[in-house]
Amino acid sequence: MSIKFHDNFIIAKKVLNAVNKLMPKELQKDCIVEAYANGREQGYNILCIIAFPYLQVSFSGNRNSDDIVVYSGKNFDLYGNIAGNDENRNFFKPNEFENAAKFIIKLAGELLPVIVTTPKSDAYGVIMVCRNS
Repeated sequence: MSIKFHDNFIIAKKVLNAVNKLMPKELQKDCIVEAYANGREQGYNILCIIAFPYLQVSFSGNRNSDDIVVYSGKNFDLYGNIAGNDENRNFFKPNEFENAAKFIIKLAGELLPVIVTTPKSDAYGVIMVCRNS
């Protein structure tokens, strides 16, 4: 006899696979993935350490439906999974793994520094700026 294993990570694994497939390498190097459990929701948390305060995006199957739920925020309680309010919670239909992944990547991409040419002439002619400062 063996104990039956109930995998609560099925939805989260599919979203994470889509994130890994679609996320550009320059974002991947500054993100960390860890598992989280919040009551009936078990999934993954991606911590983007590109800019402080750090972006956290948690995703799993929703506790009350078959939907995918994505929580996002900066420096929120990972284990309480409270990003502050409902504005930081987004839902996707059960098979919209790629749409959820694209949303997660978009959030992380907003933190990426962009190179712009300065009007002043310095040694290199470029500076780094953060898009969501």
